[in-house]
Amino acid sequence: MLRRDRRYRFALPPVFACNNVRYRQEQILKEKAFYDILVRVRDNHSFPYAEEKCITLAKEIAKLVNDKAQYADWSTRDDIKSQLNMDLTVLLYRNGYPPEWDEEVFEKVMEQAENFKKNENE
Repeated sequence: MLRRDRRYRFALPPVFACNNVRYRQEQILKEKAFYDILVRVRDNHSFPYAEEKCITLAKEIAKLVNDKAQYADWSTRDDIKSQLNMDLTVLLYRNGYPPEWDEEVFEKVMEQAENFKKNENE
């Protein structure tokens, strides 16, 4: 049985013993967390950005964070963090989010990325 969050169009599968399913569920939850940040900032600053674009951007951010944060010590290595910062900035800019640059968006996304990787190791 799949649960659906009305605001977010990703099906959340139940946890099974299979590692692939568990990995996918964790990936979906990461995407949803980034989606929530994008929507919250969009709504707080009242700028237009389509729901589907938020979903697509959240998936791209989650993929980027997974690629850059694959090293155990990524949060203490300045070279990896600065590369992630630059890649996130470019990704947000290319997707036109937000229409006028706001440092809050960038800070929230980076904070969420660091939180996920810290909690993943616990």
